[in-house]
Amino acid sequence: MAFARAVTIAVRYTTVRRQFRDRDDLKGPEVAVLDGLAHMHSLSSGLKSFCTDLVADGIETCRRALGGHGYGGASGFIRLSPDYLSRVTVEGDNWMITQQVAAYLIKRMHAAVANIDSATGNETEDLYKEFLRANRVESI
Repeated sequence: MAFARAVTIAVRYTTVRRQFRDRDDLKGPEVAVLDGLAHMHSLSSGLKSFCTDLVADGIETCRRALGGHGYGGASGFIRLSPDYLSRVTVEGDNWMITQQVAAYLIKRMHAAVANIDSATGNETEDLYKEFLRANRVESI
């Protein structure tokens, strides 16, 4: 319980705190500590969707490999399947959070196309820009 409170305090503080001024632009604004919150949400949502789908499909494949015995109480799947298969929809249905990840990636691609030559602190956008610049050179 104490750790949960400590994390809550730290997250709230770093959400509003600003630091890390740009070395090249000393008069510019400082960057928020948790500026990558949307990026982190996208990563965690994508990971949750991928992992829960992978495990749920794996459990079903293993159960089917046992044939009719997979439905028997001695197999262990009777307890395992209902316990884990709800994870696909708990805390955000995988279809919905996968759409959130796609929306984030599309926004980052639009931003990369709009400012292809400027540097950003966003890892995803920088990867898109690198890809776009490489394809631009190849097309010349």
